[in-house]
Amino acid sequence: MFSKSGKKGYLVFVLVLAALMGGGYFLGTLIGNRVLDDSIGKKEEEPGYQVIRSVDGDNLDTPDHEVPPIEVITKDTQLVFEKRYISCGHKRVEERQARDNEIGLSLQSIALRFPEWSIADYTTERIVFTKEVNDFCPGHFVLKDRDGVVVIYMPSEAGDEYKSVEETQISTDALPPDVQSEIRKGLILDTLEDVEHFMENLES
Repeated sequence: MFSKSGKKGYLVFVLVLAALMGGGYFLGTLIGNRVLDDSIGKKEEEPGYQVIRSVDGDNLDTPDHEVPPIEVITKDTQLVFEKRYISCGHKRVEERQARDNEIGLSLQSIALRFPEWSIADYTTERIVFTKEVNDFCPGHFVLKDRDGVVVIYMPSEAGDEYKSVEETQISTDALPPDVQSEIRKGLILDTLEDVEHFMENLES
């Protein structure tokens, strides 16, 4: 048991301790708030932080923030296909309007529809696709040997095969050696007139 003087001293000690704890808590809170305010103030000066605050503060559910679908292809969009044939240097161009199943597609989506083509130019009104073919264009004629006779071919549109136009009655072995060599490699002639003239010379 404490004496009266002991109780009084103990009470004073408790009060002093409580006062110190309360003052420390108040001082710590005050200092902490000031540090936090200074930190926020500095961050708000940074562009990235301002952007984040701006986004956080906006109501993205309002109609003003709805992102409309971007229609790259419209019913008036012209699709242009330019095919360049490397062997002859000629270029063939085809144009058409966008089809119903292409309207509303993005540039990336329309590019996926034509994986063998590259997009050289683009506007909402006109998209230009390009493609290089390592061969001659269909405007040429090719004289080749097939089963010992001279056959006239034309390159296909795709440039990956030749279609037979006419099988002549001229034997390849009966031709001069230099002509035989050209025929077996594939003799390219530019026009039908060139073919007729060449054949006349072979038959004469």
